[in-house]
Order: sequence, then structure tokens, then C-alpha cells
Amino acid sequence: MTEATGTMREVLRGLPPFPEELPDFDVEAAPADPVSLFLGWFSAAVEHQVPGPHAMTLATADTAGRVSSRVLICKDVDERGRWYFASSSDSGKGRDLAANRHAAASFWWPQQ
Repeated sequence: MTEATGTMREVLRGLPPFPEELPDFDVEAAPADPVSLFLGWFSAAVEHQVPGPHAMTLATADTAGRVSSRVLICKDVDERGRWYFASSSDSGKGRDLAANRHAAASFWWPQQ
């Protein structure tokens, strides 16, 4: 960054953290099943024409605990809570998941 634009820290600190109005989330009204909750959110993202609503960030860790994340395309979520995404079992993600089945997925839907 140059002096004209400021330091990275200054630029980041100058950005608003979140939109002023975030949607309400009533925990008591949410379905007990996380897949149902996700499918409702996903349907709303599609309905509101969120760009790339099926793009997901998947974070995994290898056997040494080294964490990595990558944006992938969600291909399906079934009623048993299994997530399918575009990748190969030979890829880094595939090897990580074979060694450690714990992972985290995140979807970014700013319009939601």
C-alpha cells in the first residue's frame, strides 16, 4: 500500500464491519435439523439471486494439523447431512478428509 492509500490496517479499520441492518435470527423458531435450516437459507439465497450461492469455503486439516481452506462448489446436501462438493479424493481436500473427517463449510451470502 502506498502513503496515498494508507496502511492496510488503516484501510481495513476504515471499512464498516457489517451492514447496519442484519437479518434477525430467532433460535427458538429455527428447525432442530441443521440440514433443514441450511436448505431454507440456501433457497432464500437462490430466490434473492445471490451470485454463486453454491460456492462454499471448505476448511480441513491434514494429519499434522495444518489447516487449509478452498472455495469449492456444493453439489448436494442429503437428508442424512452428507455434503457433496466438487473435488477429488486425490486432491489435497480429499486426502485431508480421508485422514481427518472433521471440516468446516462456510457460505457467503451478503444479500442475506
